[in-house]
Amino acid sequence: MIPNCTKFLQEEYKKKGEQCPPSMSSYYENNVSKKKGCTSGALNKTMDGPATTKQPTCVIYNSLDDNTNKLDSCANYKEMDEFPCFGENCTKTLTQNKADTPVLITVTFADKNGIMHSAHTRASMKRFLDATQPNWKDKGMDLSKNVSIAEVAKAYYVDRTMQQADVQL
Repeated sequence: MIPNCTKFLQEEYKKKGEQCPPSMSSYYENNVSKKKGCTSGALNKTMDGPATTKQPTCVIYNSLDDNTNKLDSCANYKEMDEFPCFGENCTKTLTQNKADTPVLITVTFADKNGIMHSAHTRASMKRFLDATQPNWKDKGMDLSKNVSIAEVAKAYYVDRTMQQADVQL
């Protein structure tokens, strides 16, 4: 028995949906606009976009640079979704300091005293620094000790596994 077109397309989209962030797990392709992306919720009847214009969407770009440097990139949303929150009142956002530079994944959280802090994930900061300041390592910045890095901020402010002498403030 040959599967119908819709069933075949659903299976194909399910495989390609692995590129989608958990918060927008419905994959779609639009052959007219040549756009590939993801959305949260249902697809429209032709399965080439979200069912409504109010649904959040992200774009799967054809180049690594665009997937890294665009605020609406599914790759950036996926990385943000998969990064674990910590502390209290934690939120994660995508931020961009300058157009056409790698997007930073920013984690904002409160420590045990209720003081708010913001930091960027190590991976996103490394991409940003590599693109904007190729010799950043020569300036003494250590992403394993700098409190502007989320993993270090968590260890210092939340877990208390790093002391002030161990970090770069």
